Amino acid sequence: VSDMREDFNNLLAVLPEGIMTGAAALSPTKQAQVRGSAVVGSDGVVEQVVAAKETTQRLNKLEQQTDQIDFALTSTQKQLSSLVSGSVKEEQRMAEVLETERQLEKRVEAVRSGVGEVKSSSVQLLAALEALEARVEREVKEVKQEVAKFEFKVGESAAHQETDKQEARVAKDDTRALHTDLQHLSSRVHHLTLKMAALEGQKLEQEVAIAQCRTKQLNLDLRLNSTIVRLMTVEQQHHGTITHPTMVQQQQQRSKDKKVEGVLWPWSD
Repeated sequence: VSDMREDFNNLLAVLPEGIMTGAAALSPTKQAQVRGSAVVGSDGVVEQVVAAKETTQRLNKLEQQTDQIDFALTSTQKQLSSLVSGSVKEEQRMAEVLETERQLEKRVEAVRSGVGEVKSSSVQLLAALEALEARVEREVKEVKQEVAKFEFKVGESAAHQETDKQEARVAKDDTRALHTDLQHLSSRVHHLTLKMAALEGQKLEQEVAIAQCRTKQLNLDLRLNSTIVRLMTVEQQHHGTITHPTMVQQQQQRSKDKKVEGVLWPWSD
């Protein structure tokens, strides 16, 4: 590939300027010189150009193949390095696995030795379980009997509670009826009390009126007696017979006592 690149570069150096596509534009004097030289050997130059293009294409293909080979080599090297490291890791893993197998074998032996003990203890455990099952069955029967008794008692208590509730309702209704009757009676008693108070008031008013009348009558009697006394005095003075003043006073006192008794005891009549 390097040799082909050198040949291609030499060929490009031999070629005149402006023949390859994409070459730089030449001055007018150089273009005239190129035209003159191209007229002389145009046939050989064209063949060289075609060969150069083919060579360029081959070079490109070879470069692509070279890149692919380089990429494959790098990937292969990476795989080899990973395989080498993986082999080391695998050896370490194998050692760990062997150690683990040894430990497992030891554990298996310990488990096998403990299996006999487990079997013997399992037999004892089964016997204990059977005894426990029998005991549990007996206790369950007893509990069922107690539950049945308790349910019966609960039913009786519920029936008693229902009867008590009914009796309480009846007593409540009776209490309401008694309360209603008591309200009616209290209203009637209050009404009768008001009537009695009104009657007593009327009676007291009548008694007061009677007492006032008696008082007026007493005053009138007193005035009448005093008038009679004066008349009797005048008459005695006129006829010449004078009544003893003590007798007059006694008569006046008797009349006053009678009238006071009539005022204090108006119902004595």
